[in-house]
Amino acid sequence: MYYSFMRYFTSIFLLISFIVDLEIVLLFLSFFQLHLFLGINSILKDYIHQNEIKILLIFLNRLVLIFFFSIILEIIF
Repeated sequence: MYYSFMRYFTSIFLLISFIVDLEIVLLFLSFFQLHLFLGINSILKDYIHQNEIKILLIFLNRLVLIFFFSIILEIIF
């Protein structure tokens, strides 16, 4: 009886801790991506003065960060 209870409790505990760990990793990655995006956009808006080039670089910044985020998710999961 005790052995089956401990086996059940351990499996539930491991499942819950695995889900919580995944949520923490995804939360950290999303904050990291947001921090990179806002920082690079701030630099681009401060130092690039031609609007066409600025819009192009901001668009490329979004594409690179989305690509970077997808690669990181593939590596982790």
